Amino acid sequence: MKPNSLEIAEWISDQLLYHAVQSIDARLGNGYHTKNPRLVCEIARITYEEYLRQENFEEKLNKEKNESLSYNFVKSSTKKKSKNPQFKFSNFGIPVGAELQSTLNPHIKCTVADGGNSVFYNGNKTSMSAIVNSLKGGSNRGPKYWTYRGKLLSDMMDQ
Repeated sequence: MKPNSLEIAEWISDQLLYHAVQSIDARLGNGYHTKNPRLVCEIARITYEEYLRQENFEEKLNKEKNESLSYNFVKSSTKKKSKNPQFKFSNFGIPVGAELQSTLNPHIKCTVADGGNSVFYNGNKTSMSAIVNSLKGGSNRGPKYWTYRGKLLSDMMDQ
């Protein structure tokens, strides 16, 4: 059965509203759209009545889902810790001015700039990750590709 033009128009309106809500919540915090529905209407260019129609539909859908699920899931309020903490030279006794060698190419070297994670490479202050990303492309963890006195920095982190 082919949808009629009214159903298509409602679907498009629903999609606009959904994306407006997602955008608002991403920028201003989860649930913000419920505190300021007029902003959603303005961004999605819909009437307030259209917004209420959509919200009522979502409430019914959520109620049906909750009734059909036998589990209660509680959202954790604690923030997950990063799997890999940020590498800092000072934590591993690597002094400022120490020379690091790349595992990608032994001719590529950089010098520790501070106790944090900054290095000097080709006269510029940067990070190990930025250098590796420029060489390999993508997003890479710097300590995986640098050695200090023959020891891989990522191995130092694991100890």
